[in-house]
Amino acid sequence: MLGKSKRTPGPRSWNPLNSIIRFHEDSLGFLENLAWNYGDLSSFRFGHLLLYFCNNAEFIQDIYVTQQENFEKGLGVETARQMLGEGLLFIDSEQHRR
Repeated sequence: MLGKSKRTPGPRSWNPLNSIIRFHEDSLGFLENLAWNYGDLSSFRFGHLLLYFCNNAEFIQDIYVTQQENFEKGLGVETARQMLGEGLLFIDSEQHRR
């Protein structure tokens, strides 16, 4: 018997551009919808990329401070940086520690 998928909860769509379109139309609304409907940690397709959205301060501290060596900022980071601007989420660990 096959087990259930272990993928993080999030919107599913047959159209790989759906999340890109929705994010472009209303970025804040898109992220609020993720948090409201899928909880503190969700995932979604952004074109061909699988992205994760974290909406929990304790989780974010673990990801970027406590356990930062266990997480890698993937290929989508540059795209996200272009959409969201420069900020704490996009600096490397040495800059972050300052």
